[in-house]
Parts: sequence; structure tokens; C-alpha cells
Amino acid sequence: DCPDPPYDDAYLLRFLRARKFDLGKTLIMWKNFITWRKEKNIDEIMNMKFPEIEEAKNYYPHGYYLTDKAGRPIYIERIGQLKFDQLVKTISIERLQLYFIQSYERLIHEIFPGCSREKGTRIEQTCYVLDLKGVGVTMFSKMREIVKVASYIGQNYYPEILGTMY
Repeated sequence: DCPDPPYDDAYLLRFLRARKFDLGKTLIMWKNFITWRKEKNIDEIMNMKFPEIEEAKNYYPHGYYLTDKAGRPIYIERIGQLKFDQLVKTISIERLQLYFIQSYERLIHEIFPGCSREKGTRIEQTCYVLDLKGVGVTMFSKMREIVKVASYIGQNYYPEILGTMY
């Protein structure tokens, strides 16, 4: 069950690479992906509004900023400035998860195509900058929840997007 685009060959290749070209494991991953999309109504997520996210960015600074030399979008996350308690008062973990999913969808359907047009070649990976300045030991336990949510979504449903991490 493979719908038409956006699931072109290059899109499907990311799933194969994620499972080291083991067709059985790739098919399981793909089936889980399609099931998840239907259960979570992912095709409608771009219509969701997150008015609280602008305030939330004061407590969890993150976002895309320009491109690297290879033409990949640069995603910057300033974990050292995370104020977890204020963040979860602004946006629930559940809504933050939906926002992350919407961000991945925007990356796939808007940012990568824009970067590809600009560079003149297909761009399908990011440059990720994790700014740890100011991170203390106590902050790790609080940020673990956010990292866990974002990592799970990325690894299982948007594989092989990370190109470089600093």
C-alpha cells in the first residue's frame, strides 16, 4: 500500500537505508509508518495551528536558520536555554509532539523542496546544531522527555533525515 507522491523512490530509499536494505525489516517499518499516519491523521496535521509555539520558543529556542554549504537546512536547538517548567505550562508534551510531527512534514514537503530548488540538486538531509552551552546535570533529566519524543518520531517515521550534527 504505497500511495503516489510524496512517496517517490528517494523517499522510500530512506526507509531502506534505515534498515540497512533488509527488505523484511524495511517492509515492517513502512507498514508501521503508513498505519501511524492513518491513526494519527498525519495528512491533516499541516492544517493544525499552534498559537502557543511562539511563546514556547522563549523557553525552548529552536528552529531552522539558513543552509549549510551542501545546501542542507540548518536546524538549531539551544538546549542550554531550555526552561522546561515554563515550556510545559505553555504547551503540553502531547501538543509539542504534534508540533514536532508538523515540523517534520514541513521539512519534507516545503523546506527540502525549497533547498533543492535553491541548490539545483535534491536535498533530503539536515545539518543539526545542538547548542549545549549552559546545560547542567539537572537539566538533562528534564530535557530527556523532549528529546525522547522528538527522537522516537524521527527514527521511526522520518528516517535518514539527519545529515550532519554538531
